[in-house]
Formats: sequence, structure tokens, C-alpha cells
Amino acid sequence: SRTLSAMELWTEAEAALEQSQALAWRRSRSRSLTEVQQVGWDLRRNIVEAMVGMAMDRPGSGPDQREVLSLLKLADGLRSQNSGPWELAKPADSGVIASYFVGVDRSCLWVGTSRGWTLHNLPGGDELAVLAAPVLSDLQDPNRAVSNLAVNQMAQVILEPILSSWQADALLVVVPDGVLHVLPWAVLPLDNERMLIEHGPLVTGATTAAAVHVQLPRTGRPVGRLLAVGVDSDSASDGLQLSTLRQAESEAIGIAKTWQGGDADLRTGGQGDWGALNESELAGYQVIHIASHAVAHAGANGAATLRLAGTLGSEPLTVQTVRGLRLEADLVYLSCCETAGGTAGGGGAVADFAHAFLKAGAGAVVASPFRVDDEASAGLAQLFYQHWQSGLGHGEALRQAQLELMKKEGRRWRHPYYWASYRVAI
Repeated sequence: SRTLSAMELWTEAEAALEQSQALAWRRSRSRSLTEVQQVGWDLRRNIVEAMVGMAMDRPGSGPDQREVLSLLKLADGLRSQNSGPWELAKPADSGVIASYFVGVDRSCLWVGTSRGWTLHNLPGGDELAVLAAPVLSDLQDPNRAVSNLAVNQMAQVILEPILSSWQADALLVVVPDGVLHVLPWAVLPLDNERMLIEHGPLVTGATTAAAVHVQLPRTGRPVGRLLAVGVDSDSASDGLQLSTLRQAESEAIGIAKTWQGGDADLRTGGQGDWGALNESELAGYQVIHIASHAVAHAGANGAATLRLAGTLGSEPLTVQTVRGLRLEADLVYLSCCETAGGTAGGGGAVADFAHAFLKAGAGAVVASPFRVDDEASAGLAQLFYQHWQSGLGHGEALRQAQLELMKKEGRRWRHPYYWASYRVAI
């Protein structure tokens, strides 16, 4: 089989898989088409895992640069489910891209720098999930101390191949997979003294191909029209039994008041009805800030829905609705719970609000995959806009806001629960 290239092997495997899926669909009365398609995506992931294993376990020098990139292209295709043209350049001089693939028995990491790409072995999905569990548990409880042992073990496994290439204050772009989508990357330790966030800015990418095109920290202040929406819990709950939310409207007011880039359109309380905005009107905003409740409703693969509560009796905003929009926003900031990091659909493609807004045309989205503290989130948002409007890039602005929030008011917000879950998605 080594006489065939990775792409030739994949083409043959794809053809056999499509024939098997068609046969299974014709013969099966108990499975829906969606279930059969999901089996197909799972098999594709298994094929990529096996091909990576063949390349990494081969005696000798291991995969060359061409084979490393061929395998990365296959893994990236599982994220985007897009069979269109795929081109990958080297990252910029000071930037690093870390692209992960989580398999059943074996996972792997591609590290991209200006010198090229390297491929590294990682443990399988179950082992990574075990390592991540205590970290995720500690993050979501502000009364529980973060286990140094747990975060150090997690960091050693997934960050070790990156450290020698990542310079201080340079941008790190992480393309996560599986359980790594919800990992609090900012809090992972690089050594006994520093967390990742203290070393440099971080953004997450939906695909490796998209990550390569991220611009490193820019100069110049953001300009354009701002839409700031804030809906407190009394007017946003709509019978969903949501927790009390008291800072959303004041947060939106503060963001609109301090916006320096152009006109600011403020919508709070009963005016914060997303349904009142048509698509052409939304396309006129360069920045969209939403502070409200978001509720995750699990569904079948490919059909999971996130509902952003609007005003009482209004139709909630869904992921499917957002995907159909056509936006021109440089940034969408979602100061809400559970708006990033969800995975649903074939091949592990991300199905959440953050990536729905990206698909709709947003340049970047700030969001959190977890429940967040109302007051801390409002403070973090204000700090982010302060730094962003000073000319910092999205990732660096969020990094500085998080570092500053940790030190405010006698370190009241020191625990990662209050700040670590927010990330920039591109």
C-alpha cells in the first residue's frame, strides 16, 4: 500500500465508503439517512486516524513535509465538510498554528511555523477526555481551587510540541477537535510560573486553512457602526426558567456609550428583539455586541439548536437562522452563556453560535462555551473594547482584558471561572 500516496489511498477509501453508505441506506429500515451519514463521517475519521498511524509508525524518518500536509488536508476536510479548493501556506514569521485531530486510539497535532509543518502523536480521545474532565470541572466552580496537577498534566500532553516554537507575545492559533473545543486554553500552564495567557495572545480557528489567513496584531482603531443589544432576565426569560441576569442591559449601554468608531445603535429590554432586524439592516453593522441569555438544547447530530432568548413572546434566535444571514461585521461579541465550543454534525464540525456567525460572514467572534458570571462578563467586555479600540488585535485585546480582570478589585475575579472560558474564534 506504500506505493500509493496518502491522497490516492483516501480517494479509494472514499469511493468504497460511498458505496457502503448507499448499500446500507437501501437495506436499512431502522436507520435514518442522518444516522447513516453519521456512520460515514465516523468511518472517515477512522480512516484518517489509521493513515496518520501508518505514517507515524513507519520505520525510518517518518512522514516528509508533503505527506504531513496531505494528512492535514484530510483532517481539515472533516472539520469543514467542504470539498472545495484547499491551499495552505506557511504561517507568518512569529505566529504558530496548532491543529489537533482527536481519534479513538490515537490523536495527533500539526504544528505550523514559518519553517514548515511538523506532526506529533497524542493520546486517544478517551485518554484526553479523562485528562480534561477535572480541568473542566474546576473551571466551572468558582468556589473550587483549580487542581495544579490536572492542568499541568493536560498542558504537558497537548502543549509540549508547541513550546519551543512559540515566542513570547506572538499569536497562537489553535484549531481544536473533540473535547479540546471546550478546553480553557488560556489557563493552561506553560511552566510553574505562567499560564498560557501570560505568554501571548490566543485565538481559535474552525479550520487550519482559515487559521493560516489570520492577521497578526494590527495597528489602527476599529471603525464602523455598532449594534449593542442587551436584554436582562426579566424581559429575556420567556418561560425558559433562566437564571437572573441583571447586567446585560447596562453592559450594552456602556459599550455603546464608549464606542469611538462611528455610530452606535443601542437596543435594550423590549427593544432588544432580534426579529425586528432584517438581514439588510444587520449587514450594515461592522460590530455586533449581544448581552443576553443563551440556552443550549441538545438534539440529533446535525440538528442541535442554541436558542438566544429575545423579548417576551418573541421568536428566539437559532443557530440555523444565524447561518443563513449575510453579515459584513468585523466582530461579533456574544456576552452570553454556552455560545462557543459545541460540536454537532458529521465529522466533528462545530455547530454553535460562534461558528454560525463566522459562517454568516463575521470576521471574528468572541464567545464562551460555558455558563458565565453576569457581572464579570460585563466587566470583561468593557475592558476588551477599551483595549481593542486602542489598536490591538482581537486576540491581544481579549488577552489584556482577561489579565486586567484577574487583578481588579483585590483579585476578586482571579478564579478562571470568571474569565478563562471566553475566546476569540476566527
